[in-house]
This record gives sequence, structure tokens and C-alpha cells, in this order.
Amino acid sequence: MGRPKTDLEDRIVEAADRLFYERGYTNTGVQDIVTAARTNKPGFYNYFSTKEELARRYVTDRSEAMTAIIARAAEGSTDLPDFVRRWMGALKSETREGGLTRHGCGVANFAQQTDRTEQPMQKFMSEVTRRWLARTTAYIRSGVRDGRFPTAPGAGDIARRIFLVQEGALTMYRLSGSTRYFDEAAEMFEAWLSAQAPR
Repeated sequence: MGRPKTDLEDRIVEAADRLFYERGYTNTGVQDIVTAARTNKPGFYNYFSTKEELARRYVTDRSEAMTAIIARAAEGSTDLPDFVRRWMGALKSETREGGLTRHGCGVANFAQQTDRTEQPMQKFMSEVTRRWLARTTAYIRSGVRDGRFPTAPGAGDIARRIFLVQEGALTMYRLSGSTRYFDEAAEMFEAWLSAQAPR
């Protein structure tokens, strides 16, 4: 029998989600989280043994949410530029609606705001990034198999390039508040893809 379900775990996760997103991992302490969650440290430790365990959940949840955006963009896309336009369009909508990307990419922000000396978290972030790229590469390979996406320059290269334009667009959005960077990111990707086409 497990412990009875209460809303305390949800409050802790929601508080950490907001604080890690706004302040970063290094700058958020357990006391900050318990204060925001309206609990105390024993309440926190009843659900999470360490701040690192909670941070891993945060990063995993954020990564899964972004993966869901990618999967929705892949569904029904007619070709690779359409896939990227749908993906950037979904991110653009998220920023306008104050959702997942209102302050940029939560996973990238977390990585940038985590001290390099936090080796276990840095290693975990690298693993999450590898999984993210692997999933996106798998979506692209699926599109190659059914003839919607080109075989060259290669699914892995395409996935890395898409993430590059995504993170660039999200960073520029965060710096400027302008959503036009999502459209420009899709255009840049399309130009790069055209340049890769066999002559």
C-alpha cells in the first residue's frame, strides 16, 4: 500500500516547475520550493528525497511536453518543410498563450542556469538531449520511409538542424518578445534544406 494521494505532491511539482523555469536549478533551494508550495521540509521529503530527484522529474516532464509538440507537428505533415512550419507554429502559439514556452525552452533554460559543477544534473541533461534527438530522428526516419521526407542529408543531421533553429527561435523570442523568429526559423531551415538537395 502506498501513501495516500494528496494535492501536496502536485503543489510541490508545480512550485518547482515555476521556480526552476524562472530562476534555474542552482538558484532555487528546497526552502524556496516549500514556501511556494505552502508546505514544510518534512512535507517535501515525504515525496522527494532530494532537490535533484525533483529536478529530474521537472526536466523529464518538460521534455515529454516538448516531445508531444513534435509528435503533433509530425502528424499529417506533408513534407519536411511543412513539419518544421507546424513545429514552429506550435511553439509560436505556446508563447502567445503563455504556455510551455512562455520564457523560452524550459529544458534549455534549465541547462543554461545549472552550474557546470552540478555534474549529475549536467550528465542527466545530456541524456535527455540525446533522447530528444533520437525521438525526433525516429520521426524523420518514419517520414523518409513513407516518402514524405528526403533521404538526404540524413535524419540525424536534419534533427540537429531543426533543434538548432528551434532553440535559436526560442532564445530570440525570449530576448525580444517577438514571435516572428519562429517564422524566420522555419524559413532558415527550408533554405538550408534546399541547399542540401542534390544538384
